[in-house]
Amino acid sequence: MKARLNYKNESGLILILALWTLTLLTVFTVTIAMGVRQRITLVRRLSDRESLHWIATSGVHKAWAAYWTFKKKGTSVLTGPLKEYLYDNPAFFKNMKVANGICTVSYPDISQGSDLQRKYGMQDEERKLNVNYASQDELTRLIEEVVGLGNNQAKSLANAIVDWREMGQGESAGLSGSDTGGSQADSHREKKGNFELPEELLLVKGITPAVYDRLQDYVTVYGNGQVNINTAPRAVLLALGLNEEIVAKIVFFRRGVDGREDTADDPIISQPQDVYLSVYAGGALTGAEADLLMAVFSQGVLGTASEHLQIQAQGYLASKQESRSVTCVFEKNSGKIIYWREK
Repeated sequence: MKARLNYKNESGLILILALWTLTLLTVFTVTIAMGVRQRITLVRRLSDRESLHWIATSGVHKAWAAYWTFKKKGTSVLTGPLKEYLYDNPAFFKNMKVANGICTVSYPDISQGSDLQRKYGMQDEERKLNVNYASQDELTRLIEEVVGLGNNQAKSLANAIVDWREMGQGESAGLSGSDTGGSQADSHREKKGNFELPEELLLVKGITPAVYDRLQDYVTVYGNGQVNINTAPRAVLLALGLNEEIVAKIVFFRRGVDGREDTADDPIISQPQDVYLSVYAGGALTGAEADLLMAVFSQGVLGTASEHLQIQAQGYLASKQESRSVTCVFEKNSGKIIYWREK
């Protein structure tokens, strides 16, 4: 009897150990399987990101090549047909098929002060206000118009931007970007030199990500500081000191017969001295408006050409939500890429 009980106890113990061993092996197997699955997912994500990088990059190269085709033909001087082809051409730049995905080259249409719509193509940098050359008054007007701040706040931000690049201007006015007191001031010390990248504005005191998001489509760091009257949006033209009436007449003239910008019938102002007659013909400038327009031109802030183009390419994989964007700026004459950012 005792031997039989010992046997049963041993059998029960063996069964319990076997069940524990099976449980541990199951847990171990599941853990390994989950780890393998996670690694496979990670590899796939890395592969997807690599694919998205090349899809977006291919979009940039295709847009660059589209411009360079015109350049080699000697037709890079801005005309109505060239504006239509490069600046708003959805048939060419929207949903381009690239390998196992698609790519779209586009930019916000801010011509009416909103970025809810997009145009398909590239944009010129000289349509924007150059923060390396803009005066405090010009920056103040732009910030008021685009960001929606009051005059005092806008002036403070404008002064901080100017003070970033110029020695002591804001300090003498008591409105320096670093004259904030406390430990925060050290993180906003002025550079005393030109902005090299657009994102450098985020280092300026008061330029928060929200403010930068509003400004980024209206400002640039590339070019000689002249704003191209043929392409500048309303907010930038107002920032230069023109009034609403003159800006409306400039835009009316630029739209040509069909009433839309960036189409083949757009007239182009090719010489600064032609601006008066061109815009006068488009909307009958008054004497006072003509004087103001020429006064702004005489300051050297308005031009009629652009030397830099920006490409924003967005790459997508087929049937997937994930995307990757590439933004680059290149010189029109040399084709050299001087700015490249991926996100």
